[in-house]
Amino acid sequence: MPTIVLPRSCDRVAARGIYNELTEAQGSDAICVDGSKVEKFSQAALQVLVSASKTGEGIVIVEASEKLQSAIAMCGLGCLLDAGEAV
Repeated sequence: MPTIVLPRSCDRVAARGIYNELTEAQGSDAICVDGSKVEKFSQAALQVLVSASKTGEGIVIVEASEKLQSAIAMCGLGCLLDAGEAV
């Protein structure tokens, strides 16, 4: 399973880089997304993750920081945090 690590600041500018990394990592397996470093998380970055969750084999978010968990939960997208399952 390919892994990408989200940056500390997942703002609008970083969303483009996250998108590029996710696109390059697409293949026959779900993509592991490490969210342990996230301190800032924007709507643009969230849209990229939602899109990735619906593409190919999906994504698995691991080690989500409190900030990342909070942002995802606030938008009602807790399904992105399902432990161990690709969404």
